[in-house]
Amino acid sequence: MLEITDENVKTTIKFLLKNLWCANQEHLFPHQICEYIERKDLFKLKSFLYYYYKKNTKKEKKALLFLFTDSSLEQRAVLIMRDFSIYSIDIDCKPEYYKNSIFDVSLLDDKIIIYDTIYISGIKINNYKFIERIYEAEIFKTNTNYSHINICEYLQEIFELNDTLIPYEEEIFIISNNFPILSGINRGCFKWRPSEHTYISLKVEENGDDLLLYASDNKRDVIFSKIHSSNSCGKKYINYIKQLSDYKNGCVIDVCFNENSIENENENENEKNSENENKIDNKIKFLRVSNNYKASIRCIEKLLYIKNENITIHDMAQ
Repeated sequence: MLEITDENVKTTIKFLLKNLWCANQEHLFPHQICEYIERKDLFKLKSFLYYYYKKNTKKEKKALLFLFTDSSLEQRAVLIMRDFSIYSIDIDCKPEYYKNSIFDVSLLDDKIIIYDTIYISGIKINNYKFIERIYEAEIFKTNTNYSHINICEYLQEIFELNDTLIPYEEEIFIISNNFPILSGINRGCFKWRPSEHTYISLKVEENGDDLLLYASDNKRDVIFSKIHSSNSCGKKYINYIKQLSDYKNGCVIDVCFNENSIENENENENEKNSENENKIDNKIKFLRVSNNYKASIRCIEKLLYIKNENITIHDMAQ
């Protein structure tokens, strides 16, 4: 896998992709976005046919696999990453796949995992049923001499995934068999993780001995929380955060917390006792330095709402 750094070549590839798939989203990565399922959506799982698969959204890198023939009649296969970096890969497959094929994929280490098919051999199939789109991906793999391609393991019963998720890493995706794959938010497809594993990503800025945690609001940084070193509990948090692997000033961290777990930072330290501090420690978890962008205020509000609804896998399996 070799990164393409020539800006003219990258512009040409993005132009081709835009004309095929994402004409209205020139500056946004053209992938399907599944929102977290809410209780008001549970009836859809009983009314329509859905398939389920789990994805490691912490480790897997979102991408599109694009096969095409360029103006020099050269067959090209590229991975277009979420940040629009582009990598050339060598795939030996039947020539018809180079008439324009686009797959929704993730990159995990050196493995390409196909989760959906958008174009196949010049035919746009995003309106086909999910099972038909996956079938086309399976045929593509069969006709491809490239050992690093896998197809997602999808199930028809969500309960089979019970207790299999890696905490704070994996999520279950809930994909309708009948709804098309779209570029942007698809309100007919969902994702889910246990509410106790819900976390948000916040940007860390050092302010003297204190730490400021930032979210975003309309592309502006806004202070979400302050951690004071003068507070014994806050000092403990600061030390823990700075010891996270790959920590540096200005990084983004993943934080898991329960409702009302963020205490008033101006509270008199003498009013706190060891019992309260232990209770707070059980509520807040600083997981890691994140590879996500900092969360928006709207996203945080939505995650808190989802956390409060506390949908379980049993609720979805009924």
